[in-house]
Order: sequence, then C-alpha cells, then structure tokens
Amino acid sequence: MKMIKTTTLLLIIILSFSAFAEDFKREKLLAETEASFENFQNSLQSEFEPTVQIKKPALAMILSLLVPGAGEAYVGNQKRAYAFFAAEVLLWSSYFGVDAYGKSVEKDAVNYGSNYSGVDLHGRNRDFRTDVSFYQSMDEFNTDQLQNRNYSRVYKKTDENNWDWQGSEANRKSYRKLLLRGRDFQNRAKFAGFAIFANHVISAIHSAFLARNLNKSYGEKNTPLKFNYTYDSMLQSEFFQVRLETKF
Repeated sequence: MKMIKTTTLLLIIILSFSAFAEDFKREKLLAETEASFENFQNSLQSEFEPTVQIKKPALAMILSLLVPGAGEAYVGNQKRAYAFFAAEVLLWSSYFGVDAYGKSVEKDAVNYGSNYSGVDLHGRNRDFRTDVSFYQSMDEFNTDQLQNRNYSRVYKKTDENNWDWQGSEANRKSYRKLLLRGRDFQNRAKFAGFAIFANHVISAIHSAFLARNLNKSYGEKNTPLKFNYTYDSMLQSEFFQVRLETKF
C-alpha cells in the first residue's frame, strides 16, 4: 500500500514537472515569436513610411529674410515661394521705375527753372529749389523771412542766389508744378521700399510657420499598415492580423 502511494506521488510530480516544462517551453516560444514578429513589423513598416526630412523654422526664416520665397522653397511649398518671389520682383521693379521717373521729372523742372528764374538750379539743395518755386525773387523771399524773424533763412545777395522770375508768375508756377510732381513720384517709390521690407518680414514669418506645421504633421503621421499578433492560451491558437488604415 505504501509502495502504491509513493508511486502515485512520483507520477504526479513527473506529470506536474512535464506540464510545467511544456508551459515554459510554450511561453519561451511565444516570446521568441513575438520578438521576431516585432522585428518583422518594424522592418515592414519602414518600407511603407516616407522618408521624413525635418525642416528648421529658423533657417526658413533667415532664407526668406534674405530673399522672399526662399524659405517657402526650402520647406517645399513651391506655390507660395513663387508668389512671394514674384511680389519681390514686382515691388523692386516698381521702386526703380517710379523713382527713376520722379527724378527725371525733377530734372526737367530744374532745367526749366534754370532757364527762366535767372539762377542755375543744378547742384542746389532741396530747400533752395523749393524757395525758388514759391517766391518771385530772392528779395521777396528775404523780405518775408525778415518780417517773420527767420534770420537764418535769409540768403546772401550773390549772383548764385539772386533769382528773379521777371514778373512771370506763370513760369514760376510751371516750374513748381514740375518740381512737386517729380518729388511726389519719388515719395511713391519710398512706399514701394516699405512694401519690399514688409514682403521680407511676412515671408520670413510665413515660412517659419510652414516649417513648424510641416514638422508637426510628420510627428503625427502614422504608417497606413497596422499589424497585430495574438496568442489565445485557452484555444491554443495564434492570430496574425494585418489591416490597412487611411484618413480622408
């Protein structure tokens, strides 16, 4: 009787050890399978994921500060790059064109005034040319300044300063009209200069935002293929699942 109990106990121990060994072997195999599957999943996903190149917002900003549109081109937004660069070309063309026209008109005014005012206006400063356009003569101008106690504005009576329109108010007004028109166009050119500066700044800020948003989209992007491996211990079955996901 004692022998039977001993044999039964040994049999139970052997069966228990065998079951434990079988479970251990199964768990080890499962771990190895999961590790192999994870490596397979990573390698397969890398085949489907596009190559990501992170863009530096600071570099995009610097490029656009130098040349509007360059930052957008660096980020990859060619449409916006062309828009900012085209605006830059147009603004510079406007600046040079309007400024050149204004200087040409003022030059015509100087030539006209030199012929009819009695003094050479070439090489004279802005204030002197303006004074000649508002007063019939130097004496009239000096009298007005003395009455208003603007003593520093009184011109010395020299041949270089002594203009006189010889009573022709029409000639003086024609000169003033040309002079003011030329200066008006030169002032308009300055507005184009301000617009050029604004184009650089706006493009710089815009390209930095594009780079930041692009990098953010890379961070949120997931591969379209999803893999799943499951082992059901109750059913003694393994499940391998592949599904395709996409966003619309």
